Amino acid sequence: MMTISHLLEDFSVPDNAIEPLQLMSEDGLEDLRLASFEQGYTAGWDDAIRAQASDQARITGALGNNLEDLSFTYQEALVQMMTAVEPVFRGLVETVLPEALMQSVGEQIVEQCCEMAMGQVAQPVSLLVPPGAANAIQPALQRNLSMQVEIVESEDMGPGQVWLKVGDREREIDCGQLLTNLRSSIDAFFFDTTKATVHG
Repeated sequence: MMTISHLLEDFSVPDNAIEPLQLMSEDGLEDLRLASFEQGYTAGWDDAIRAQASDQARITGALGNNLEDLSFTYQEALVQMMTAVEPVFRGLVETVLPEALMQSVGEQIVEQCCEMAMGQVAQPVSLLVPPGAANAIQPALQRNLSMQVEIVESEDMGPGQVWLKVGDREREIDCGQLLTNLRSSIDAFFFDTTKATVHG
């Protein structure tokens, strides 16, 4: 009988081709283990540093977005508040303050008269007031001053203006100028605030 072994490939190793197996020494094996450990340890640190940098970048980006949103919300709130408050301030300056100042002009005149009359007891006191203001000022003067005061209405005087003369001393009380300055200050405030909110 004939074998077919000559047709098939032989995977057996001949006895003369076997090299003696070399075993690694304990020191070499320990060095290999230590190198593998160091390589794994370094790779772990690198991964941790990359993860931390990625988290830091994500947190910084989120914080920046939140601050931008907060800043935008603050600007919106400021604009809304200024829009709501502006008519109140303007109404106060245009309506309430002029009336309140005109009512208090008499008291201011009395205060100025008393201050100016010190040392000039027998001197004449005269007031130059705008047209129609004498009737509003007269009650305060009669109530608080014992001296005689001459009140002269003049077309040259603007609303809220009073020119006070005691002897040779003179003083101007100008509530109208005060209101004008107050209006200018409010206009400047709202102009600056609007400009700042528009430009961030």
